[in-house]
Amino acid sequence: MHPTQPVLASEALVASAHPLASLAGVRVLQEGGNAFDAAIA
Repeated sequence: MHPTQPVLASEALVASAHPLASLAGVRVLQEGGNAFDAAIA
């Protein structure tokens, strides 16, 4: 298990089993995508 530091935000939430998957979801949301788009990413 890889220890990670939590990232806090006030407008969105992305959770996944891998940090890179979470990052992909965050980027989609930052670029104007919606939750469905982020889930597919």
